Amino acid sequence: MWEEINKAEHAIQCQAGVKPAIFMERAMAIQKEITSRHGVNAPQAYHWVETVYTDREKKTNNTTVRVKIYSSQQAKADGLHPLERVEFVFTLDTTDKAENSVKQGYIALKTKDNVGGYDFTSGTTDV
Repeated sequence: MWEEINKAEHAIQCQAGVKPAIFMERAMAIQKEITSRHGVNAPQAYHWVETVYTDREKKTNNTTVRVKIYSSQQAKADGLHPLERVEFVFTLDTTDKAENSVKQGYIALKTKDNVGGYDFTSGTTDV
């Protein structure tokens, strides 16, 4: 599976002119306490970037990131459904020295004070 993800991500990033990502078994994520829209308190909620969409035709510089929010890292590892999904938009850096699109998504997420009603500007831990 990781090989398929690597190939797909590499192709997307090459199209966008972004330095390709190298994925390891240990996925990047953010941990932050939340209370979901449904009232579920998740003190160790695991926020994982599911997808990064870019405009291949370059009509806009906007990049959309979809984040799955699980009750915990273990819940994701166990294959449980996420509590919810949220999306936000940022401008992708396509210069030669830019980070890969997924890492840029995490960096951008931590600058947002309202993504699906959640403030990611504080209380986040990289995991």
